[in-house]
Amino acid sequence: MKWYNLYGQLLSYQRLYAAWLKVEANRGAGGVDGVSVSAFSDRLEENLRLLLHQLQTKTYRPLPVLRRYIPKPNGKQRPLGLPAIRDKIVQQAVVDILQPLYETVFHPASVGFRPNKGAFNAFGRIIHWMEQGYIWVYDADIQGYFEAIDHRLLMRLLQQRIADRSILDLVWQWLKAGVVENGVRSVAKSGSPQGGVISPLLANIYLNELDWELEQAGVPFVRYADDFLVFAKDAEGAQRGSALVEAVMHRLKLTLAPEKTQTVHLKEQLGPEGRTIPELEYLGVVIQGWFRKRDGTWSYGLKCSASALKAFRAAIKEETPKTHTLSLQALIARVNPVILGKAAYWAQAAKAVQTYRTIRGHCHCATALIRQQATQLDAYVRQRLRRVRLPQRGGTKTYRRAAMLHSVYTHERLIGAGLRYAERVVQDAAMGLPLTDAEYLALVQQRRAQDAARKRRSKAGDRTYWDRRAAAAARARQRVLLFEST
Repeated sequence: MKWYNLYGQLLSYQRLYAAWLKVEANRGAGGVDGVSVSAFSDRLEENLRLLLHQLQTKTYRPLPVLRRYIPKPNGKQRPLGLPAIRDKIVQQAVVDILQPLYETVFHPASVGFRPNKGAFNAFGRIIHWMEQGYIWVYDADIQGYFEAIDHRLLMRLLQQRIADRSILDLVWQWLKAGVVENGVRSVAKSGSPQGGVISPLLANIYLNELDWELEQAGVPFVRYADDFLVFAKDAEGAQRGSALVEAVMHRLKLTLAPEKTQTVHLKEQLGPEGRTIPELEYLGVVIQGWFRKRDGTWSYGLKCSASALKAFRAAIKEETPKTHTLSLQALIARVNPVILGKAAYWAQAAKAVQTYRTIRGHCHCATALIRQQATQLDAYVRQRLRRVRLPQRGGTKTYRRAAMLHSVYTHERLIGAGLRYAERVVQDAAMGLPLTDAEYLALVQQRRAQDAARKRRSKAGDRTYWDRRAAAAARARQRVLLFEST
């Protein structure tokens, strides 16, 4: 099946205006021409009319993209290509035309950069195959994928579906527009710059070949852009899947990164030093292999990656420097978007577990680790709020004394002030029923009472400890009287 007469759909002011609204909503940076989103909007109709005229007369020529770098978690830098705003609009309009068509030919296991798909679908597929006994996983990493896409091979893949030469010419112009870095323009023979509006769609089209090769061979997998996992029930199946992937990579002129490509057996292993539970990180979430629980049953789990936890703490710390003199409400308004943004992503994993359990009636996957990690992050948020707020009100700047005055900023007060809890976001997704403030506070109070009872049992008979605690509590009560008003 081929698609004809696509370019005519592009020649509409309404089409370009709809694309502009999406570009404006993304608030991306401008390109080599120095025109920002706000500058383009100042003369919006004139700019769109000019763009439409250029497309109608086929005099439109894209500008080279501006090269910028962003840091990666491993310390390296990821190159981005920033098209001009005018080019982003045309690319978005073409994506709006092509995306619905390619949705009919993309594989369901491809979940990245597609409408109504995302990390939730990826975690759902991982859970499905783990539940079916596919505990061997081939984790492949394509080396510099976006920079390695072969232009001519990509065009041949596009020509298999698109019969409109004008649309193909536009794509070719974007691929050959070049990159400007430090004032020098260069043109590569391969690559689709990350940062381009159309690049994610082209990346999915390029790897659609791999998806259907795996499907025809009966090999389960999940793919999010260039990150994909291949599943098998035994070592032989994993080897067969890896061989197929390598063959397709060779045909697509892509290279796998040997230091990041691995085969993992996700089941606990017994050794001289006891058992080890293998783990595999995917999309910022760690898949913990099958392990035997104390009651003899088997389970596996999902948890946040160490890099994700570190990034959360760094973001909270950035929003709560000690030099702030903001009110508690203002501080909460600063940290809430960080909490909700990070926790909402981890909640996708918990939601996938809850959805599978609802459909199938049971699920061996545990999300307790994610909730525990979220609880620890919530404690860090409260610690940062105390360390910022208490010195403003005459208290000490040392952590020890700020911690002693935690009763000034109790859960009751923080929840009442609107602080969002990462644990609550994850737990709501895991349970499928959002808790009210009162219900969540009741859980917190119950946990606090259990911890206090456990502490009393462990220190029963230790007179020195309890005398010291009583004296510290008396001092803290005096301080609380000085800090009760905000």
